[in-house]
Amino acid sequence: MKQSNLLKTFILILLGLSASLSASLSAADWSSAGFSLVNSKSDSPGVTTDTLQDKNNNEVMVTYTGELSDRNIRVIEKYNNDFRSWTSMKVKSIKFGVANDEIQVFVSPENYVYNETNIMDYLPTGISFTYKVNLMYNFRIMVEKLFVPIRGIYIDEKSFSDKILSAIKDPITYINARDPEYLVERLDKLNVEFQRLRSAALAEANGNRLVDSHIVDLVLDIKSKNPSFTYKEIYTKIDKEKLAKTNSDVVRSILRIYFNEY
Repeated sequence: MKQSNLLKTFILILLGLSASLSASLSAADWSSAGFSLVNSKSDSPGVTTDTLQDKNNNEVMVTYTGELSDRNIRVIEKYNNDFRSWTSMKVKSIKFGVANDEIQVFVSPENYVYNETNIMDYLPTGISFTYKVNLMYNFRIMVEKLFVPIRGIYIDEKSFSDKILSAIKDPITYINARDPEYLVERLDKLNVEFQRLRSAALAEANGNRLVDSHIVDLVLDIKSKNPSFTYKEIYTKIDKEKLAKTNSDVVRSILRIYFNEY
């Protein structure tokens, strides 16, 4: 009987020591940020995974190397509170990974409905973020059998959700608008259209007669080399050096259209 009681007492002591050891494995001061430490374990040398509970009893997992700085703990506290305060999304779980000054955040939503659209229908995995100076997001949604990349700087719930919604409604336009080659092509087309409008305005100012592009280039070249020159000085130079056959009104119109000089 005495041996049985001694054995029970010994087991209770071991359990108490085990719980105390588990809590002491983490050097992070979680209580200062409103977290309580549930479990702490080391999967490999120098790598620790802490299982926490926030003040609302939500579970949070944090994996980190070395020791966590107070700054890292505050960032974890901030974004745990932020994501769980969304009106359009209910969080299923949040996992943080910390290495040096970079914090990875992986949010798994339980449900996510924005403007009557169920975002979960387009979200094959969770939502990935990276924090250094700003919180950046980089993940994909699936729309009409297309993987659409969603990237940017996180500002707030509305702008973030609006961006996803625009990709869902028109994925092709969304992808093209962020494709470098597409943007270059669009800029080239806009530049051509802009030059066409300039030429039309110049022709109208010249009595609906087209102005030779050589004269336009010549005036622009002289002006760029001599920013203080007026239209009269530019025309005098062209006429005196016999660089082209034109008149002062044309030179004046070119400066008005290209440099907004009257």
